[in-house]
Formats: sequence, C-alpha cells, structure tokens
Amino acid sequence: ANIQLQCWARVIIAERKVQAARECFNATRIQAAYRKFTSQREYCQILVIARWCQRMQRGAVGRAQYKAIDQMRRAAISVQCAVRVRKAIQVLESLKAEAKNLSNISEERDKFRNRMEEMRLEMDRLKEEKRKEAEEAAKKKAALNSSKESDLSKLKDEIQRLNNELSTTRKHLVE
Repeated sequence: ANIQLQCWARVIIAERKVQAARECFNATRIQAAYRKFTSQREYCQILVIARWCQRMQRGAVGRAQYKAIDQMRRAAISVQCAVRVRKAIQVLESLKAEAKNLSNISEERDKFRNRMEEMRLEMDRLKEEKRKEAEEAAKKKAALNSSKESDLSKLKDEIQRLNNELSTTRKHLVE
C-alpha cells in the first residue's frame, strides 16, 4: 500500500509538473502573441504618424514652391503692365502732339471731304444703276404683257372660230 501511495503521489506530482509546464508554455505563447499584437499596433501608429508628417512636409514644401512661383508670376504681370502703360503714354503723347499740329487737322479735314465726295459719287452711280434696272424691268413687264395680250387675242379668235365651226356642225347634223 505504501508503494501504491508513493506511485499515486508521483503521479500527482508529475501531473502538477506537466500542468505547470503547460501553463508556462501557454503563458509564453500568450505573452508572445500579446507582444506581437502590441508591437504591430505601435508599428501601425508609427506608420500613420510618419505618413501624416510626410504629407504635412510635402504640403508645406509645395505651398512654399507655389508661393514663390505665384510671386514671380505677379512680378511678371506687374512688369508687363508697366511696359504697356509706358507704351500707351508714349502713343497718347504722340497723338496729342499730332492733334495740336494744324496741318494734320487740315489734312484730316481734306481726307474727310474727299471720302465724302467719293461716297456721294458712289451713291449717284448706284442710284443710276437701280433706275436702269427698274426701266429694264418695266420694259420686260410691258413686253410680257403685250405678248400675253396677243396670245389672249389669238386664243379668243380660236375660240370664236371653234364656236362657229360647232354651230355649223350642229346645223348640218340637224338637217
């Protein structure tokens, strides 16, 4: 019985050792899985933060580049505007000087008179052409009317001749 008791005790001790080893092994696996989970979560958080930082940096660099380019564009527009203003002022001054010159005024007046005379002659020529066209149209209409009247008289004569022929034919048929 003593041996059985010792055997039974060894079995219980062995089971406890096996249970403790299993618990230790399972605890190690759980700890490893938890460490893996926490490290993956931290890695993902680091990635998100790194991407956000990169995005912010790229945005700041892009805005700085745009600001520099926009400033250069505005400067170019200002220079172009200044050049245009200067040219406009020069043209205006030359036009004012020409306007003050009396010979230019008389030349312009003469040009306007010549142009007005040319326009008057052109208008007279067009009126003459229209008058001739109207006369020709009237002649054609008169000729057409006279030909229609002659055709009409011929048709009336033909109708009269046919009526006479019809009446003579009826007289012959009656007899």
